[in-house]
Amino acid sequence: MEIRGLVRRDGDLVQEIVAEYTGTASYHALKVDVTTPGTYEIACFAYNTRNGNTGLDLVTFMAE
Repeated sequence: MEIRGLVRRDGDLVQEIVAEYTGTASYHALKVDVTTPGTYEIACFAYNTRNGNTGLDLVTFMAE
């Protein structure tokens, strides 16, 4: 299973992160560096190499 996150701040790509397995089945975590104010969008996508299944989710938040 490959899970990654693309982090954008104010529309610009600032970080690409590989999710880490948390130790619980189906749970992974991303650590995002949010030290600069702005509007952040994280596109998190997953790909299962065994069966070809994929997934995508977006989250947006603001940091001041």
